Amino acid sequence: MSRGSCARDVMCVVLIALTFLYTGAVDDGAGNRGKVLVFCRTPKAASSTSADIMKQLSDLQGYNMHYVNDRNQYWPSSSQLMNWLAQMPDGSLYVNHCYYIEDHLWLNRIKDFQGKNATKAALYDPRRYIWINIVREPIERAISLYYYMVDESMRKERAVEEVERRAAKGFCMCPGLEFNQCVIRTYEQCHKSVIDKEMQLDLFYGGRVVRSIEKGLNKDTVSYKEHMRNASRVALLNAKKYHSIALSSHIDLSFQLWKKTLPQWFGGYDSRKHYAQKRRWEGSYKVGNLSMNGAITNKAKDILKSMPSFQAEYTFYHTVELMFYAKVAASGLIQGAIDAAF
Repeated sequence: MSRGSCARDVMCVVLIALTFLYTGAVDDGAGNRGKVLVFCRTPKAASSTSADIMKQLSDLQGYNMHYVNDRNQYWPSSSQLMNWLAQMPDGSLYVNHCYYIEDHLWLNRIKDFQGKNATKAALYDPRRYIWINIVREPIERAISLYYYMVDESMRKERAVEEVERRAAKGFCMCPGLEFNQCVIRTYEQCHKSVIDKEMQLDLFYGGRVVRSIEKGLNKDTVSYKEHMRNASRVALLNAKKYHSIALSSHIDLSFQLWKKTLPQWFGGYDSRKHYAQKRRWEGSYKVGNLSMNGAITNKAKDILKSMPSFQAEYTFYHTVELMFYAKVAASGLIQGAIDAAF
């Protein structure tokens, strides 16, 4: 990479260094025979768009794709997900809203079959599964999720139920308020947040982070803040076991990366092709009577960034962001990594 090809020398050094760190982990997909690809998709991070593209690729390339689109089967327990994945044929793709399964949970299941059924035990070998996901800038995702919950065009009667739920819960659930107003109200007058209940950290941590640690802990305590930092560390340790975690802000580059490193599933991807999206952004929130203009003040941003939960989200997101750029650069898409980083 020439000095003149990079806008910021420091970032170039970082990318080059990270490229060397990841070079040994990137291949052309030759070692993926007989494995199952798992896309545990993050809500409100371009996951529906990406899953739709994957469906078209599965039809084009002829592999089996199991796309869970029944909300009653979202967020399965680790035991349930392991059983479902074990039933997937070699070379298939599994898509669902789900949590990462740590190796020790797989190994505990293998013990049930060791010495009895070697074929069955092999299906629970964590090395059989390749994990990918997509994440989004935390505040952008929080805004999108806040309005999506009351979007009649997408959620129909469930949007009505959510509006009624916010109204029934009263003042601190922000009925009828825009996102910006809700952030400020809940911080200044309610001393709690309704914004951080579903974080993308959850998918890598292995469960709902806030729910798992807030019981018995005051959110202003050092103990709570340390728990949030620890959750971010656990999520990052698990994230390093993924093949790759892409960015919703760079969907085409993400698929280019997968095309190069996971050709068994993405070899037919063509960035010049128009991939029809089933879902369209309507910008119409009739039930909630909200404008969804996406505006957020610096004051509200500062409030969010002061929250331990969002600090954990940002630590996770920015680290994963660098991992993505390094993975892209290591795969040979160096100019794409530079363009994305700047």
